[in-house]
Amino acid sequence: MKPGSSILAPMVDITDHPGFLHACKRRGCDIIVLPMMFLEGVSANPAYIGKKLDILLDNEQGFDFRPIIVQLIGNDLGVVKDVITTLDSYDIQGLNLNMGCPSGRIKMLGLGASILERPAQRDALIDAVLKHASRPVSIKMRLFGKEAPDVTTTIQFCRGLQDKQVDWVAIHGRTGRQGYKGPASWDVIKAVKEATTLFIVGNGDITSVTDGKKRVDEGCCDAFMIGRAALKDPRVFLTTYDPALPKTMADARRLFDDIMAFVVENKHRGLDHLLTPHEIRKWALSLSFNIIGGKRLRDQAMKRGTIEDIAALFNDKGHDDRFGRDNRNDRD
Repeated sequence: MKPGSSILAPMVDITDHPGFLHACKRRGCDIIVLPMMFLEGVSANPAYIGKKLDILLDNEQGFDFRPIIVQLIGNDLGVVKDVITTLDSYDIQGLNLNMGCPSGRIKMLGLGASILERPAQRDALIDAVLKHASRPVSIKMRLFGKEAPDVTTTIQFCRGLQDKQVDWVAIHGRTGRQGYKGPASWDVIKAVKEATTLFIVGNGDITSVTDGKKRVDEGCCDAFMIGRAALKDPRVFLTTYDPALPKTMADARRLFDDIMAFVVENKHRGLDHLLTPHEIRKWALSLSFNIIGGKRLRDQAMKRGTIEDIAALFNDKGHDDRFGRDNRNDRD
């Protein structure tokens, strides 16, 4: 990975959507990390991973989504070798282990951020993947600690990853218990970078490429990962993007059209499930945040079910701040 790279963070039901990935990649995203896939699920149904990767590696536009990194999560060490053998048949550029998901459901399984507190299970998984992998292996993790970060333990663990020769480590600057509350602790991420020789990817509250490169220049990390900000606006990967500038309905409409167009053009490749009313609405809801009239649009979108009907909402004069000062109260 090159220093200063911008990486799309893995998000369940989001970063495996080819239309969204296309929108991010064509705006400058350097690397895509697919959302977590359970070892047990891939082992039981190898075709599951194929459905996600085939369209990214071979689409009608000839668009190149690579580098693509597959993120894995799970408990069954007995299937690790078979899963990696399955993945070896695809032109992916690396494997990433999820040790950072803060979801309560995932933590109840002893996975995600909670696996950090289970050293035997955690280290056995890392060792098993490193043993069988033919591609670079990385870790995505949270900070150790509960309500506040445990800096010492975080550094100790990362020094262990350094000794294991993990390729890179993405660190979200909050603990698993913190979830997304409060600001990310970039001082802790920087402390890890200064205490190890690891290639560190910083994650947490980055809202633009400019913001991410600033963190790199400050010595906090070597590269950066953007998640929630990209979900609301894939333009965050443009070097010219300024989050301080107001987003308009026209901006959101262009993004919506871009995402939907890629899916429609590749519909015959098995993407029909991405054209259901639920899936279409999902992108209208995400892209309409932080714009005047956004809440009203989302309310209306729940009553619509086709691409055309939902796209038309972005053109509705009732959502445009040029047509009424009262709409300024409708900003998210």
